Amino acid sequence: MQIVATFDSADTASDVSRSLNAWFQWVMDGGQGEIPDFFDDFGISTEEYALERESDTDWEEQPVAKSRSNHVIIHAYTSETQDLLQELLESMGAFEVEVTAEGES
Repeated sequence: MQIVATFDSADTASDVSRSLNAWFQWVMDGGQGEIPDFFDDFGISTEEYALERESDTDWEEQPVAKSRSNHVIIHAYTSETQDLLQELLESMGAFEVEVTAEGES
């Protein structure tokens, strides 16, 4: 699936993309140890999003977030976490979030 989120600026979109990719990597690596503060700059506690890869996600491949202009585009193979990702993007300041299946126009 693809998620496209619209933010107020390209700088914000870039910061969101960077934070999400670090979080995706941490989850895929097993989320061990102290929970990093990935989302502090957005006023969000990362503890709310401390997912366990094996039990909380259906990610076989690591999701990828890219910023283009004031948009963040996430490519993820998931059916279980799309609502969580949409909620997270909205909490990070997205004023529009669109979710589409891969290949849809």
